[in-house]
Amino acid sequence: MIVTGGTNIFQIESGSVVRLYDDSANFTGITEYNGYLYTIATKTKLGLPPTCSIPKILDPDAMSSMVSCLNDVFTDRVLLAVRLQPGKIVFREIYTIHDIMIPNGMVANGKGNLIIANTTFMQGGGMIKLEISPSDPETITTQSVWADSKNGVIDQRQL
Repeated sequence: MIVTGGTNIFQIESGSVVRLYDDSANFTGITEYNGYLYTIATKTKLGLPPTCSIPKILDPDAMSSMVSCLNDVFTDRVLLAVRLQPGKIVFREIYTIHDIMIPNGMVANGKGNLIIANTTFMQGGGMIKLEISPSDPETITTQSVWADSKNGVIDQRQL
């Protein structure tokens, strides 16, 4: 059994617990799709990302954008993946998730997408959709806002 919990990914077998991640991060969800496990790691760092600019941070009409940029200054949210097969389990960073405050759970929808809950302190949060490449399960082809507080109720048939 493989689970995420706090600061690591753990493999639990026959009463023993093995840590599967060698770096420092906080883990907020794990899901399986098409023979791969995916998990999100939030890694602490310091530095202004290329998607943020000082005018964007200081824009008083864009509070959510400013908070998101400041969040990007202190953390990276990365998607990790591993193919499920016998042998040693080694997760690889495959994608940096942008424009997300606090990833808080993830699910594979069975159609090649990962849906990630985006918890925020402002304006209600939402969900981010990552599209997995049909030809390479370790490649994310697009990231989009799947739903946000402006969308209201989500039609479950769109999952």
